[in-house]
Amino acid sequence: LDIIQKLNSGEASNYDAVWLSNSIWTSRLTNSSILKNGKSIFISPVVFAIDRAEGEKLNLTGRDVTLKEIMQAITSSGISFVIPNITRTNSGASIYLSILSTLVGNPGVMTIAQISQDSVTEELKDFFSHVGRTSGSEDYLLELVENGEYSCMVNTESQVLALNRKLEAAGKAPMYILYPTDGVSIGDAPLYFVNNNSSREGIFLELQRHLLVMVGIDVGVA
Repeated sequence: LDIIQKLNSGEASNYDAVWLSNSIWTSRLTNSSILKNGKSIFISPVVFAIDRAEGEKLNLTGRDVTLKEIMQAITSSGISFVIPNITRTNSGASIYLSILSTLVGNPGVMTIAQISQDSVTEELKDFFSHVGRTSGSEDYLLELVENGEYSCMVNTESQVLALNRKLEAAGKAPMYILYPTDGVSIGDAPLYFVNNNSSREGIFLELQRHLLVMVGIDVGVA
């Protein structure tokens, strides 16, 4: 969101490229033509992660679970969880949209009428009342879980896997990752050319191609 705000405030001329966490944020641009040639460099699902023992108590491990089941388990058990800020982070906003979709029955497109229902508002309040800590820094939330202050969190899969490597290196049990079967939010990390200096577009395309090859994406013949 900070990047989009910079582009909207007239700072686009200061940049040749931007790397967004999610392509959904381009809908917030006041001038959509300022970005071009966007391609996803990597993807990382936004997931729930829970202490395995806690997850076993809540019957969330060893089987497929829906987002609604995860939400119900959290609210019924009373456990607190940490979540990235839903207005300042990609992972927080992504999971919030998934939760909204779940509460209105996972339609293809959500409407204002659907998400404005009193029942949806109450379920949102109930679920988010169990948030123990939120932050614009996903790394800070990882530290809270690593230190044992919380046993459940929302974060990107890549961040949770990195945390699990640290936990295992310290001789601790890794977090159990939950992938809701009714839809996993995805961060697609697109790299865009800022369309204000065409003479640099070739260099940008070379950089983009290099990054795609590095992560194993077939970009074809140059």
